[in-house]
Amino acid sequence: MVDVELVDVKGQMGNDPVDATIEGVQELLAAGQMAAAFESASDALAGARVGSIAASRLRLTLASMLVLTGHPIEAIELADATLLEAALPAGLFAGADLVRLLGVIALDDVPRVRDVAEDILAGHHRPADDAALAAALTALAFAAWDGGGVSDALGFLRAAVRRAEVATLDGLRVFPQLRLAAALTSLGEDGEANRVLDRAAQEVGRTGDLLWAAGPPIGRAALYLACGALDDAVAAATGGLAVAEELGTRYFTPDGELVLTSAALLRGDLLGAGRHLARLRSVIPTRASSGGDVVTWLDMRLAEANGDVERTRRDLDMLQASLPVHCRLFVEEPAAPAWLTRTALRLGEHTVAERLVRRVEALAVTNPRWLSVAAASDHARGLLERDVDRVDRAAAGHRRAWARGSAWEDAGHLLVARGDRSDARERFTLAGGAYHEAGASRDEARISRRADAAARRVGRTCRPVSGWGSLTETERRVAGVVAEGLTNAGAAQRLYLSRHTVDFHLRQIFRKLAIRSRVELVRLVLQADDH
Repeated sequence: MVDVELVDVKGQMGNDPVDATIEGVQELLAAGQMAAAFESASDALAGARVGSIAASRLRLTLASMLVLTGHPIEAIELADATLLEAALPAGLFAGADLVRLLGVIALDDVPRVRDVAEDILAGHHRPADDAALAAALTALAFAAWDGGGVSDALGFLRAAVRRAEVATLDGLRVFPQLRLAAALTSLGEDGEANRVLDRAAQEVGRTGDLLWAAGPPIGRAALYLACGALDDAVAAATGGLAVAEELGTRYFTPDGELVLTSAALLRGDLLGAGRHLARLRSVIPTRASSGGDVVTWLDMRLAEANGDVERTRRDLDMLQASLPVHCRLFVEEPAAPAWLTRTALRLGEHTVAERLVRRVEALAVTNPRWLSVAAASDHARGLLERDVDRVDRAAAGHRRAWARGSAWEDAGHLLVARGDRSDARERFTLAGGAYHEAGASRDEARISRRADAAARRVGRTCRPVSGWGSLTETERRVAGVVAEGLTNAGAAQRLYLSRHTVDFHLRQIFRKLAIRSRVELVRLVLQADDH
């Protein structure tokens, strides 16, 4: 998500009568009256003297509004016309470059985004000011993110934030803090994402630009969603979209509708998910593109929930064709690779499943420091090879509760398939806890039924309900490493489990063994080893 402040031409007024119109347009924009400002600018431009500086200013002001209101192609055309003018002030050339850049980002045209950004950095039109450099760096981050270069994207965004912070308030500006916050949210870096969002909100408030009031709340909504605070996510997204609707600024609509669609799916509100998805499709066409992949995945989840096999298969075909080029879905949605792999296997598309797994593994190799990417890779490969240990490791690495619940559930099904129903019940219980944390009530209800079914079958196996013989295989492994003197964190690292998971297992162990201290656990482990 990128923010700009509309063209400010105060201090550049001449004697051209169009200048008065520009000042009036600025006053309308400051008051949040986008429609009136747009109409005034359009009428004045139709009668403006061709080639005048005032006409170029008005054209760029109108182009800025077109970007905000969801008309990027028309905005780019006006910006291109401005760049063809001669002897214009440097600020107008920089503003035209920024409008072009925002337009191609809105079109999701990654190659062109890169080309326009490099034009700015190379100074092909005029030496770039700080605002233009911030925009170019933000655009390069957009391209790097789409290509799976997570660290490169974050590096560009941090540099863009530094540039934006020293940019003057006159002219076109960018707010790369919002895209940085979105990237950090995707990677599970919630603390930093929250701080960056705070700074973005302060900056928007400091400029007093009502047209960008929708940006921070919609960014916050995405963070709430990722953390499982669905009520807060829906409230923030709804509020941000209401502001955007009132002002006609469709620039933020895709991000807000994405949050609302995802929240509805997690809650099992399939009718609501369908309504929000339809709105999302109206602003991001379902096609092979960076944003289109996210829409297609949401459509696929809805189709699967509705039992629409043909639509699920169609969406899978679209995604597997796009993912070799665009990586945004796999970076932003850590549960997606395994979800798609599982679906492909269920549809009998083993070759497609293998292709998906190889793609996320390649992404993990190029991003070794990001645990969420590594977990997504382990989860998908573990499903493909029916490797419970690998899926367990993925559950420990996932930063998001819904992805973690999905991994525990998959591990449970793999254990059921090999006849280990006691350990399967344990994984289903963990999955239910993770789904509850994510606010995924539909998944939580489903996994609760499966855990109950597993429990009934376990009861028929006559496994003891207490004592050493009642411990599952995983519980015995945890007991063994804790008895060696490791802390819960150390045990988690040794066993490739999360700290949360080790805590859960240890509580179960103490309950089954009727003990209250680690000293008693050591004694029982030693006794078991002697036998």
